[in-house]
Amino acid sequence: MPTVRFLEGEDTDRIAALSDGLFAIVLTLLVLQFQVPEIPADRAATELPAALADQQTLLLSYSNN
Repeated sequence: MPTVRFLEGEDTDRIAALSDGLFAIVLTLLVLQFQVPEIPADRAATELPAALADQQTLLLSYSNN
């Protein structure tokens, strides 16, 4: 009969490190999708909220993860 090994101890440390690394890479790629709006400084107070609202879908996708 084959021996059954359970994932515990040192074996899971490698899996946890791999998943942490993959998670960090994915989040980095997602953050790179953000674009800084080009708005003149004198109109930032009025135009910035609308420019950020255009990226609302991308911003909300982070809160669901």
